[in-house]
Amino acid sequence: MVIHHLANSLCDIGCSVTVITKEAPGKLEVDKKYRLVRYWKLFPGSGRTGFDFITSVITIYRENKKDKFDIINCHGVGFDAGRVIFAKKFIKAPIIMTPHGNDLYTVPEINLGLRMNKRYDRIIKRNLKTCDAITAISNSFIDEISLITGNKVYLISNGINKKLFTNKKSDYLYKLLSLDPKHKIVLSVGRNVASKDYESGIHAFEILNKKDEGKNLVYCIIGKDSNKFEGLVNRLNLNKNVFLIPEQNQDNIIKSYQSAWCLLSTSIIEGLSLVNIEAMSTGLPLVLTEVPGNVDILNENKCGVFVKKGDPISMAHGILSIYSNDALYHELSHKALVQSEKYDWGNIAKMYLDVYRRVIDHTLNKKFRINNFALG
Repeated sequence: MVIHHLANSLCDIGCSVTVITKEAPGKLEVDKKYRLVRYWKLFPGSGRTGFDFITSVITIYRENKKDKFDIINCHGVGFDAGRVIFAKKFIKAPIIMTPHGNDLYTVPEINLGLRMNKRYDRIIKRNLKTCDAITAISNSFIDEISLITGNKVYLISNGINKKLFTNKKSDYLYKLLSLDPKHKIVLSVGRNVASKDYESGIHAFEILNKKDEGKNLVYCIIGKDSNKFEGLVNRLNLNKNVFLIPEQNQDNIIKSYQSAWCLLSTSIIEGLSLVNIEAMSTGLPLVLTEVPGNVDILNENKCGVFVKKGDPISMAHGILSIYSNDALYHELSHKALVQSEKYDWGNIAKMYLDVYRRVIDHTLNKKFRINNFALG
């Protein structure tokens, strides 16, 4: 979806964009202004045989012959980036790479990150060193990339569609869960994976449930596989305090933000979470673990409070610190709304276009107007 929104926004400012990606089941139900080209995925497991590599390179070559690319922006720095590097043998366009998280960060305690595998680590380092430039979605990414490549990194955040994520209020979650309006909803959104550490958030509400000042606070976790915490919620007797909601479509996600009181991120690592930015755009203060990605959001925007990762006590105290201080809550909410404006995809696309021009000027030593490039 990042590539989809970026491509559409680049089209809005006069660029011709081709998005190249693999064959996938189903149909992409989005309003796209760019050309979408899928390379062939011949059979399950074909990636391991090298067939996907061949078909992707052929597709890049074919599309470049139709309409020569001025620049290629590869999202991801693993195997897909290797295909683009190989394609550069016959396409002279500069290559920019954009890592998004798991392809760059490592968390040894939960064995997270592609670079935990020595082979992937070599491939990723080679790709980063070979490309012409890199865009980083946060300062934490810049620090990590610079250890590998030195200086050829530009900071460009992820973006959101500000026309969709507004601070209009909703009672969607209240109706869905039959909640009394006196309750304040603390919200987490995302897939249930080890790096999200939702278990710590649930234990934080075990603490809040025992405090008089926390009685009117409830916790909603929305996302794929959130139901796996049902046993923990039942064991802690938190059925009236913690609600596990399955994955929602975008409209319901927006209404969920608009129903919530604040956003809680319990993550032990983040890239630059779209969830954080989406929550900001709907006016939610952020309660975030002090980890890369989250640190960048709060240090830059001052719209929330930090808590310690893996520490339910710290999380409970962080939530209560804004629950018990109305003036602080409204100050953080206002800052979230104001600061979210800069993350609109229209602004982000202009930043990408500026970097594309800089890289072309530097690598080809000539100045011309960019009109055609590929994302993938």
